[in-house]
Amino acid sequence: MCEVPPGGFEREALVPNLGFIRQTDKGFVQRLDGRSMTPQHGCAARHNTGIIVMADLEKGITRNGEGFSGKTWNILGQIYFPKAVSESTFAFEANSEPGQFVPVHIHPTQDEFILVQQGTLDLKLDGVWVQAKAGDLVRMPRGIPHGYFNKSDKPVRALFWVSPAGKLEALFNHLHGLTDVAEVVRLSAEHEVDFLPEEANA
Repeated sequence: MCEVPPGGFEREALVPNLGFIRQTDKGFVQRLDGRSMTPQHGCAARHNTGIIVMADLEKGITRNGEGFSGKTWNILGQIYFPKAVSESTFAFEANSEPGQFVPVHIHPTQDEFILVQQGTLDLKLDGVWVQAKAGDLVRMPRGIPHGYFNKSDKPVRALFWVSPAGKLEALFNHLHGLTDVAEVVRLSAEHEVDFLPEEANA
């Protein structure tokens, strides 16, 4: 984990083990010496300025049934495994039991994709109900309202990814284990995920 000076830093700062860094227009951090950020430098370090230190994509394999770096999230009963993270993309697996869903929401700064791996998902995509089955790829451009619902009697497993990564991994870290839906909605809005009123799910 990258060490951040107390109180955070402004647009540019000297950080131990990294040298001088600068916040980019997307909220990420780049090294001013032109060298790559590495996982050893501390990817996804976060502090009270809202700046995220994000590493380059690390080569390798994230095994089936496991999360990157051994991480797992439980978000309102659904199990998520992070699969890969870098400045340009964030990939994660979602496991939904019958009856579970994520209400209609918008990512104003990210394109999102869903590759259904097992089962069938019903989706409300830009106001229209559609269905995606195993092997189908769902494309959701930034700004398009969407939500997904397991209306079947079988579990659903799907690979999601967003581009750019934005604040979504940080949001999942905050949401892990929470049971207060209102707090989930509030935190989501702070991390560039905006939930629509309940009637959007009808």
